[in-house]
Amino acid sequence: MDLCATVGDDEFSVAATSDGTKWRISIGDREVLVDAARVKPGTWSLVIDGRSLLVDVDESKDPPRIHTHQAVTPILLENAQRKRLAEQMSRAGGGKSRGEVLKAPIAGRVVKVLVCDGQVVEAGQVVVILEAMKMENEIKCTRGGVVSGIDVADGDSVETGGKLVSLKPAE
Repeated sequence: MDLCATVGDDEFSVAATSDGTKWRISIGDREVLVDAARVKPGTWSLVIDGRSLLVDVDESKDPPRIHTHQAVTPILLENAQRKRLAEQMSRAGGGKSRGEVLKAPIAGRVVKVLVCDGQVVEAGQVVVILEAMKMENEIKCTRGGVVSGIDVADGDSVETGGKLVSLKPAE
């Protein structure tokens, strides 16, 4: 498995392979053998090149923290292939709004349309509130864009898959 480790401002390529009991970890041109056993959730007992180490992993922080008896180190481990793909998408404009068509995930009644034609919306922004089974559901856009069509109005009934709002890519 190929990983990318980010520690502070430094980034390292990490390759990890396992024979089932031990891990062979390559960081740059350095290679180490690691025997890892989970002691409890979030705590690992490691033997690295014959040296024993107890490690706690705190995933509640961003980035996660590795706690040893000597230090607390923030470290982000990412799948190297996914990271490269995300970087390529970003360079190619994949991070920009691309537009989308929002459809009703369930049948219900439109309580409120929160956008207007021509409005720029961001990814994750709520555009419609839909009531179904006496519960109000926020319908959010995933990509963002410019509102290019509103197919419902407050009080309308919609079926599952019914078109709510169309977005075109922002320029």
